Amino acid sequence: MARPQSILTAVMAAAIRERRVLSITYTGAIQPQLFAPVALYVDRANRLMVDGYEISGQRVRWRELDLTMARDLLQTEHTYTCDAMPPLVRKSYPRGTAMLERAKLD
Repeated sequence: MARPQSILTAVMAAAIRERRVLSITYTGAIQPQLFAPVALYVDRANRLMVDGYEISGQRVRWRELDLTMARDLLQTEHTYTCDAMPPLVRKSYPRGTAMLERAKLD
């Protein structure tokens, strides 16, 4: 069962502050995916978005995720440091983007 959007937002914001790795189940996916969230924001199309690193086996890649595509998420006991990830994507957020939470960079 999907969690309400307000709960997903609160869990995601806390994970960013604590640099916590999450287990996310995307809509249409069978298995959950590990995800290290870096920024939570509302884009110009008024969509709740989260940017971060998707972790799959030995592969780590930058991902921009529409939070409405997250069916469920759980906090893991794992945390991350930015220096343990590939070089951070230095994304410029457009003027007018409502930034809700953003990890402090090392």
